[in-house]
Amino acid sequence: MDISREYNKLRKLILRSANLTEFNFDPYATFPKLRVVDISENNIERVDFTGVRSMPAINQILLSSNKIKTIDGCEDLKAASSLRYVAFQYNELEQIDLNCFPKNLAKLHLHFNNIKNLSACQPLKDLTSLNILSVARNKLEVFDFDCIPFSMTNLMLYGNNISEVQNCQSLKSLPNLGRLSLAENNLESFDFSCLPTTLHELTLFDNKISRIESCSSLQALTVLGKLSLSKNQLDSFDLSCLPKDIINLSLADNRISDISSCDALRNLPRLQNLYLNSNDFIAFNFSCLPRSLTDFDLANNTISQLFSSSSLSRLPALTRLSLAHNAISSVDFRLLPQSIRYLYLHDNLLSDLDLDLLSRVTWIEISVYDNPIACSCMLLVQYVKVVQSPNVQFQCSNESACVTCIDFLQSYSWTDDTDALRSYDDDSAGCFASYLKEASVSRSNVTKGCIVEKVHAFLPSMIVCNEYQQNGFPFREDFKDAESLDVRGDFSSFVEIDSQYAQLRHIKLRSYALTAIDMNIFNEFSMLKIVDLSSSGIESIIMPLTNLASLHEINLNDNNLSTTSYVGNQSFNNFTNLKRLYLRDNRLEALEMKHLPHQLIELDVRKNLISDLVLDGIERMTTLKFVDLSYNKLESFPLNRVTGSVETLWLNGNKISNLNMDSCSDFQSLKLDIRDNPLNCSCDFSAHLITALDTCNVSLECNINSTCFNCRMGLGENHISFQTIQQLKDHRTTTIQCEQDGGDGSNAVRITTSTLVFILGVLSSLVFKL
Repeated sequence: MDISREYNKLRKLILRSANLTEFNFDPYATFPKLRVVDISENNIERVDFTGVRSMPAINQILLSSNKIKTIDGCEDLKAASSLRYVAFQYNELEQIDLNCFPKNLAKLHLHFNNIKNLSACQPLKDLTSLNILSVARNKLEVFDFDCIPFSMTNLMLYGNNISEVQNCQSLKSLPNLGRLSLAENNLESFDFSCLPTTLHELTLFDNKISRIESCSSLQALTVLGKLSLSKNQLDSFDLSCLPKDIINLSLADNRISDISSCDALRNLPRLQNLYLNSNDFIAFNFSCLPRSLTDFDLANNTISQLFSSSSLSRLPALTRLSLAHNAISSVDFRLLPQSIRYLYLHDNLLSDLDLDLLSRVTWIEISVYDNPIACSCMLLVQYVKVVQSPNVQFQCSNESACVTCIDFLQSYSWTDDTDALRSYDDDSAGCFASYLKEASVSRSNVTKGCIVEKVHAFLPSMIVCNEYQQNGFPFREDFKDAESLDVRGDFSSFVEIDSQYAQLRHIKLRSYALTAIDMNIFNEFSMLKIVDLSSSGIESIIMPLTNLASLHEINLNDNNLSTTSYVGNQSFNNFTNLKRLYLRDNRLEALEMKHLPHQLIELDVRKNLISDLVLDGIERMTTLKFVDLSYNKLESFPLNRVTGSVETLWLNGNKISNLNMDSCSDFQSLKLDIRDNPLNCSCDFSAHLITALDTCNVSLECNINSTCFNCRMGLGENHISFQTIQQLKDHRTTTIQCEQDGGDGSNAVRITTSTLVFILGVLSSLVFKL
């Protein structure tokens, strides 16, 4: 490229991204004031430095990001006495002649090339002004430290194939060396005794170092502020070897399972950054941490225990804490220091969160996704509140999951999109309609004994009435947008709620004088999700004539309902999208599953009088997960009829003698409670129980004294539990002497009372362990 000689005052020549394929310096030798030539980011394969000696002011030559393989005009380059900086990084050099560079050169960048060795030792040593040399990301296998000039301050050798360093002790004679990087090489050991005391940064990560030699020599590096030994093969590290003024320490991605001395770590008064992630820790004691710490990473271990968590609150400078990818089951947000800004807890075993505690922080980014959180309405309301807060930022997974739920909202992930959460809640959970928040609220009178409570924008506007005596609820224009109606009093009937309250999602009616309820009064409310009629003394219900498809939850707990209480349609089938049905503490004597909606997730009928249970139709209930039939009068239960979707089945406190377990459904994971039943523990029973526990993904709920089920066999000690399934199998065939095919137990059992007591004791310890 020709440039007019009229530009004789030219100081900088920048020809970046000009599609140049070669470059000659000779045409620019007539520009006496030219200081900088930048021809980076082209396609130059050959460069000729002829003429550079005639450029008296040349100071920097930048040639990065080209395809340079060869250089010409070496003698002219060597004669450029004013040249201080040459950049050859990101090229295709396979060798470099260091004789080509002037002795006054201060900075030489050769990283990201294909250099296998430096031409000779002496030419490098003769560069007596060189203080920065980078030969990183090349193909060096050996490096001789005796070649380094005394002027060197920064030496970058990372990303090579160096397995051997020669004349290591020569480093000690370098009076100005401050930074040394040998990271990403093949070193198996390193001798710290060869390092100069001027060193303030040492990076040795991604090697094969398995031991630390010369501990006292490392401790003698009194100005060392940064040490990285991550991604090596260390099984242990003696923290007492560290110099007192260390600021940044990385031991990540090794095999360390414990710190050598808690006191040694605590007594590092300037330590700010500590990285112990990707090791083999199973526990950690926070009391070991120094007060100066600002960034602490324990991610990717197998930690299940955190000791002295309260010590976190005494770390006044801690801003970042990562405990992600461990096995931690609980974290108390109250123990976090006020300084915390980044908290990473994703991929653990956390089941419970109290997000309200985050409201006290000034600002925080937090991650809790990929934990088995037991989500609830209270947690959802807390979550939405903090999501809307400018002080809390949730870090979510690549799938936009911010909270991963189990139990309450099965297999559902909460995002940070509040509109999507509200839409989901309307369609499924109904949390915002049913959650009544205790708060200081603005209140307005609706009618005598009633107020309107408005908490915050995401929660519904609630009409709350106490000591109410009317048998209907009139309309008021001012409160037509109310979403929740809670009416309590001593009314004996309730015949109408004005249909103009079109936004109602939650209706709660409670009166001990309310003996009957007509479900047709709810027909006009197309957005209604929850009806709560608990604790009202209801004896009869008139079922709706039309489909109440919007309703997701009915609560009829603690009433006087019997099997004959339903008037009209004798079933709940008109509630086609009902998810939760609560009928506990009533007087039901029979239950037919075909009368229940197919989409039911949770059914609670505990503490009734049910002796007649008909499971016909349960095979269509493919979303059913929780069933509580405890404390009824069932004498048998066909476990083999239960749909495979059920995850929790409570049968405790009945009169069950036979479970009919000759086959089992394909349970994903069933937790079964059969305590406090007079079971007939025959050979068949033990055989079927073994099958259920061994192959059907069934586990038993046991109480604190290891009782898992009871047997009616005339024994004083009538509970059975066991430790392993194999023990049950062995005792069934050898001690109880059951036949190979199981039998019915009538002729197969030939044991004494004392022997059976022994068997029952062995079995007793087995169930509890499961």
